[in-house]
Amino acid sequence: MCLSAESLFLDDGLTSRFNLGVEAYRNKDACKEFVRFIAGVIRQDILAKVKSSPAFAIAVDESNDIGNIEEMVIYVWYVREGRPATRFLGLVPLETADSSSIAQAIVDKVRAWDLSPETFFAFGSDGCSVMTGADNGVAIRLRIGDLCMNPCMLSFHCMAHKLQLSAKGAGKDIPFFSTFESTLHSLASYFNRSAKRGHRFASIQKALGFEGTTVVLSDVVTRWLSKGDSVESIYKLLPALEEEFRLQASGCAVASVLHKEVTSFTFLATLAFHKDFFSKLNILSVSLQKDTVDYDYAMGLVESTKRGLQTLYIAPATPGGVTLKALLKMNSEKSDSFLFKHPQGEYRVQYVDADYTVVVQHIKLFAEALFAEFEDRFPPRDIIAAFGIFTPTNFPTDDNLVSDYGDGELELLMNHFSKAPESFNTEVTLEQWEALKSDISNRIAGAQEAQAAAD
Repeated sequence: MCLSAESLFLDDGLTSRFNLGVEAYRNKDACKEFVRFIAGVIRQDILAKVKSSPAFAIAVDESNDIGNIEEMVIYVWYVREGRPATRFLGLVPLETADSSSIAQAIVDKVRAWDLSPETFFAFGSDGCSVMTGADNGVAIRLRIGDLCMNPCMLSFHCMAHKLQLSAKGAGKDIPFFSTFESTLHSLASYFNRSAKRGHRFASIQKALGFEGTTVVLSDVVTRWLSKGDSVESIYKLLPALEEEFRLQASGCAVASVLHKEVTSFTFLATLAFHKDFFSKLNILSVSLQKDTVDYDYAMGLVESTKRGLQTLYIAPATPGGVTLKALLKMNSEKSDSFLFKHPQGEYRVQYVDADYTVVVQHIKLFAEALFAEFEDRFPPRDIIAAFGIFTPTNFPTDDNLVSDYGDGELELLMNHFSKAPESFNTEVTLEQWEALKSDISNRIAGAQEAQAAAD
């Protein structure tokens, strides 16, 4: 790529020539400027692709940096060669993090980057009231009023973030799970605060035949569904944890308490439930974050998760996934204690019938609460679902169905986008729609002829 001297300094007002000098790579300030210039060139390349896209969207989030300065991160979504693309565009300092300042900063950047408001069709955020408030949120400010970019703009709350909020919200009013989470935190902090304990624990793992050394992962609030990873690490290490706490119990009150936890049915059953359940939620979270995921597919995943909740945890008298059922099978006779069998070892666990009843009750409560969270946070959006008529896999395969196909959805879309008549032509849209349906009919006829010839 051949770059002119001017193109290197176009971004963010960097218009003066910069002399790197002989000591450039030994001067932190010069290196900082060098990185800024490189970023400017990369940004110009991204913006050129955005401008060639038929539509683009902007996603933002704001937070304080290490210097306690309000910063807003900006990502852009656009279409490149028929496929969606997501790119980081920059960090923008904010004087305040109110909706007016954020909206103004977005508008300023869109104008500075010379992007067309007519193709700015969507805005994404974390769904907080500042971003999506019905009266004064950033999304509404970008759609109407003095800062209006596009009256047809759609607002999106990140679905993976909604999943995290659903999981968090489901257990917030159930003290039983708050106590369990406190135990998870204690297990992680027991080792995190002592290098000596960490070395000793590594030796125990080696003696028990573990492959390599595993640490107890913490449940970090700012990392989506990190609880699943924390639970997975703890379950994998249970024999080593029991050994560590049993050996240290006489001289350490914390180890004594934690030994009682890892040898109690209540803790193990709750851990098994979390292992089964959060492993599925983590898979769902990753799926929702893929560039290629579309609305129909994403909502299908959410609906299948709701069915799984109903089938495995809400409807049956004995709820549970594979791990919890395996644990229950180890004590099918419901003895006062039983041998907990793990791939890396075994140890005895105390069992009380009343504890089992409590665990089952709270698992159902959590599942019902999460189901309600899903219902509330993932409602159907007709305007988004309507775009499904353009998905080839949804096209009819029977020519008798083509004439009426998608007409209701198209009308819904035209009513929405006609709010911006300067960028939307109803007549042209109807002509293109009829041409598409004609093409669908031709494809069906061609497929039928090919089938007849084959027969």
